[in-house]
Amino acid sequence: MRVRIKTSIIKSHRNILPGIPLPSEPILTRWGTWLSAVNYYCENYDGLKLVIFELNSEDATCIANAQRLFEKSNLETNLIYIKANFGFLSMEITRLETSGLLLTESLKIIQNVEQSLENVSNHVGEIIKNKMKCVLSKNPDIKILLKIAEILNGSETSKDSLPAELTADECVYFKYAPITSVDV
Repeated sequence: MRVRIKTSIIKSHRNILPGIPLPSEPILTRWGTWLSAVNYYCENYDGLKLVIFELNSEDATCIANAQRLFEKSNLETNLIYIKANFGFLSMEITRLETSGLLLTESLKIIQNVEQSLENVSNHVGEIIKNKMKCVLSKNPDIKILLKIAEILNGSETSKDSLPAELTADECVYFKYAPITSVDV
């Protein structure tokens, strides 16, 4: 039964949205995949709505649930809000995962994200901004990395700015230091 429903969904999708790939499945623990899914659903909203309503809701509870969600008036506007204000984050997360990225570039990505989030309004935007600030404030090493990055790019020339716990030679090895301890 499950395979038949999945096949029916895929067939309907391919008929109504030829050339548009099927949506990828978000991974629960990877925020970037959820944001990519929001971007996909926002970009293909009208076609996906047609696909969902072409299916028989009596075949499966998931189809009935999807149809109920698409009937809600705020679904489309919520997708628009999320994509417009946070859709860029999935691309920035992917950039941070890039191997061999300069420390200065990684930190610039973080600073650009912070600046972009400052422009987000309403209570959801405030929650996200506060979360970002909280996460960064709980990481005392970010300040050390910022100092090292300034030294590496030549904008800081004072010997006093060198972190006390590091030698000059050790700072050189931070040129390509990742700023994430695990995959983002």
